[in-house]
Amino acid sequence: MRKFIISIAEEKFEVEVEEVYPDRAYTSSKVNGAKNGESKLNVKEPLTRHKTGSITIDSPMPGNIVRILVNPGDEVSKGQKLFVLESMKMENEIGAPSAGCVAEVKVNVGDAVAAGQNIMVLE
Repeated sequence: MRKFIISIAEEKFEVEVEEVYPDRAYTSSKVNGAKNGESKLNVKEPLTRHKTGSITIDSPMPGNIVRILVNPGDEVSKGQKLFVLESMKMENEIGAPSAGCVAEVKVNVGDAVAAGQNIMVLE
């Protein structure tokens, strides 16, 4: 468990962070030591590589699809923005983990998605 101090709007919070998944960037945390302030993110890795060579891009968090920036058949480069996901009033641009071709887009603008839900497939 590591302790950090975070400043938000000139107010300081002491935060304890515990590593839950050592190979991922997701953690659980306690804010100001309060047990009911504990938050455990149970989200899936945002991509899955398949034996066929395709890669599924999953939603890293729950939210709403604000924009889809690519179409099936588009060639994309590594890091190119694929879609914009609004979560907790913040827009998150999700990029391609590798170069490829967009095989399938499984959501529409305005759709609510869950953490780990499949958004698109790259080949």
